[in-house]
Amino acid sequence: MDAIKKIYRALEEKVSGSMRVILVIAVAAVLLTSLIMVIVGGINSAKKASLETDISVLEYDEAKKILFNKQIQVVEEKDEEAEEEEAIIPSRIKQIHKSIKKHFNDLDANRDQFADKNEGLSPEILQDVVNHYASGRYEIGTFSYVEGVAIPTNSIGCSEGIVFPRLNLDQYNQMLDGMVQFWQDAESGTSEDSSKFNAIKRFSSRLGTVYVANDLFLCGFANSMDQLELINNAKESEVAQKNMEGFAMIGASGVLMETMFKFFAAFAIVFLSLILIRIEKVLKN
Repeated sequence: MDAIKKIYRALEEKVSGSMRVILVIAVAAVLLTSLIMVIVGGINSAKKASLETDISVLEYDEAKKILFNKQIQVVEEKDEEAEEEEAIIPSRIKQIHKSIKKHFNDLDANRDQFADKNEGLSPEILQDVVNHYASGRYEIGTFSYVEGVAIPTNSIGCSEGIVFPRLNLDQYNQMLDGMVQFWQDAESGTSEDSSKFNAIKRFSSRLGTVYVANDLFLCGFANSMDQLELINNAKESEVAQKNMEGFAMIGASGVLMETMFKFFAAFAIVFLSLILIRIEKVLKN
């Protein structure tokens, strides 16, 4: 009988000690896990989508393949006349106008008509045209149609009647920067009056082709904006999923803490039961 009591007493002490160790380990593990889940969940739930804002633009070489199918025609070189520019015209508009103007320097008549404020394309008119592009009301082919030039068949989905989207300030600046580069690239051959535009003898048709070139640029710009929107939508969906996972982790950490407290309460009941048994034995003795 004494041997059984000794075995029971030893087992009781081991169980009591083991339970204390388990409690310490369990509490530490749960607290550490909950802390990690709260941190990771907080990071994920606070994530925001890093949206793409850089819009790619149509290069002139690609537009040139659509615009022209004729051989380059060399004409007699003429000196470029100096032109007075209004100070109110933004520098990028001036640069675009300067590049376009180089395609109308082959003949005096073309230079005069281009400078005409009614029939030509002055810096002031160009500024109004560019602002209309960004207004959200411009339809592709509007200006070229007035000059009797249609949009050529192309592979970029550019056709008359398509409404160019309204641009915010950042998009407007990107459009202007792209147009500056577009028309700088188009200056090839202008120093020798061998620009492909020079092969178009009728002034209105040449100016209409300039508008068509702008329309092709705008179509490429709009296509890039559409692709950018798809990319940003995908990023926003991914971040929304991360946010949901983050909130779920924070909620799970709360459940884990609740489970730990329930376990601790159960452990406390068992531990108190063992203490009461010992007290009862002492009282009997």
